Amino acid sequence: MARTGGGRTAAYCNVWVVDDAVQVNSLATRPPERRRDLAGTLVNHALAIGGTCGAGRATLEVRASNKGCPTAERLACTRRSVRRACNTSPREEAPVLGGN
Repeated sequence: MARTGGGRTAAYCNVWVVDDAVQVNSLATRPPERRRDLAGTLVNHALAIGGTCGAGRATLEVRASNKGCPTAERLACTRRSVRRACNTSPREEAPVLGGN
């Protein structure tokens, strides 16, 4: 979790380490805190912790409409698969991104 100077949550990242992979379950940044690479910093921290647990790869599912895809691209993630119509509100695809 990243906090502002006033102690408010600025961004958070929730992950699981399953077998040899870090699975990023949720990643969010408050709108006023965006464009400061907080999400990238949190994901890199999570990947480092996952590495100490033996994880050699990572996955991140991103809704097609999510504006957060540039963070994944900066982290050198590539599209591994697509979950079709997996979200109900709104109904859309979710590309599954991954990296080593």
